Amino acid sequence: MRLSQALKDKIMDLRLRDKLIYDGKITKEQVKQYLDSLSDDTSSFVEVGGAEKRTNDTDMEDDSTL
Repeated sequence: MRLSQALKDKIMDLRLRDKLIYDGKITKEQVKQYLDSLSDDTSSFVEVGGAEKRTNDTDMEDDSTL
């Protein structure tokens, strides 16, 4: 990854973006343009398992020792 692209991605990082908007370092329009420039990869996602939904508390370990 090129340094310029890495810095652009860092600026648009959700954890920093709102602060940078508040500080006036980027505008909401810049954020909108960045989000619009991202490609839509939803058609190529692959589901990789996940946590099963638990139906009762008996499946949980005893956390009273924590």
